[in-house]
Amino acid sequence: MSDAGRAWRGWWALTGPERWLALEAWLALSLVAVALRAAGFKRVHRWRGDSSLPDSAPVTRENELGFAARAASVVDRVARHHPCRPTCLTRALALRWLLARRRIPATLRVGVRKEDARLQAHAWVECCGQVLGEAEDIGDRFAAFDSGDGSPSGMPAQR
Repeated sequence: MSDAGRAWRGWWALTGPERWLALEAWLALSLVAVALRAAGFKRVHRWRGDSSLPDSAPVTRENELGFAARAASVVDRVARHHPCRPTCLTRALALRWLLARRRIPATLRVGVRKEDARLQAHAWVECCGQVLGEAEDIGDRFAAFDSGDGSPSGMPAQR
């Protein structure tokens, strides 16, 4: 089956709310990819995505983690078929933006490691202390930059 055929089959497998989330993820990935090229990481990192979405049911840690895990899965699926071939940084920023729109606190992590004399970097998102869409040991495999406030080292605190 072609990539397009698999993508359409995956689209129809999504629930109605997941389809809306997938459309939102596609848009977020597109905007973040363009913004990173045009404005750079520092400016895009400040872009929180806080919105005036109406408050819905009371948010609990379980609700936050459940939605965050579903959002990470949808962003990952959409990224596999996105024409801009999003990097891990683009995916992480888009996911963090989607969560911020729903007032779900999330932390962008950027880490590095040296493997076979090559420096590698990776970006991921954590919510309520849980890694989203990655292996739980990602923080052990990549030394994460951290300035103590959850923002990558060298980045100003977001207030």
